[in-house]
Amino acid sequence: MPWSAWGRGQRGALRGGRLQNTRLRQWRRAGHSCYLQRAMNANATFPLSLVPVMIGGRRWRIWCVEDQDYLLSVANRLEHLPYGLLLWESSVGLSQRLAEEPSLVQGKRVLELGAGTGLPGLVARSLGACVWQTDHMDDVLNVAALNERENALAGIRRFRADWRDWVEPTSFDVILGADILYDTALYGSIATILDRSLAPGGRVLLADPGRPQAWQFLSELETGGARFAMSVRRVEPTCVLGSRAEVDVAIVEYHAPEQGLGPPVAWASLYGAVASAQ
Repeated sequence: MPWSAWGRGQRGALRGGRLQNTRLRQWRRAGHSCYLQRAMNANATFPLSLVPVMIGGRRWRIWCVEDQDYLLSVANRLEHLPYGLLLWESSVGLSQRLAEEPSLVQGKRVLELGAGTGLPGLVARSLGACVWQTDHMDDVLNVAALNERENALAGIRRFRADWRDWVEPTSFDVILGADILYDTALYGSIATILDRSLAPGGRVLLADPGRPQAWQFLSELETGGARFAMSVRRVEPTCVLGSRAEVDVAIVEYHAPEQGLGPPVAWASLYGAVASAQ
């Protein structure tokens, strides 16, 4: 299915409202309230909850912000809202995809852009990947590290990075991004990162809840010659800023040709051509 076909019919904006998560209520009734205890991160900055998520037959325990009232109360006091501390449905959907096909990441160098709470990177690490996680907020990276320890993993490397000034020299076999196409102003920077950091024969896996700007961007890249595989999965609501309904998450995949077997997509050039045509 082409990305443009998926985009048509998707709701353009996330609806506000409180989370009504049936699975979490079932966990509470089953006596697992210990997995939802209140906590603070290492810097005592944000109130966190410990949330259980089933991925690939394993119960993951993810520290994240669930208190919507808290987020609203600090909105006027923070330069950037801590969106990365929310457990987005796209993160769960991308993690499910990795668990279904471990060979996508097993033994490979994996970069998670906009890691947030870090679930896809954690799953990749558990499957044998060498993982780098990056975000633009130190507090978010601290929570990703907390989640690594909570789930008895080790060895993930993290660094703070500005996508608009990307200096990381490492080349990666796989680049992951869960719901990173929310801001059109960053598309050129993301394209540049993919150009610089994706190894020959590498893969890009992006998860998105059907944001209209994302599907327009990717459908235009398709028109310019990029080729994506896509699947859609329904994910139970996990984010307090999301809808009350299950979310259809699209997993978009690009596989670069091996070295010598054809040119890879020139992401920045292709995006530049798209942007100039608008």
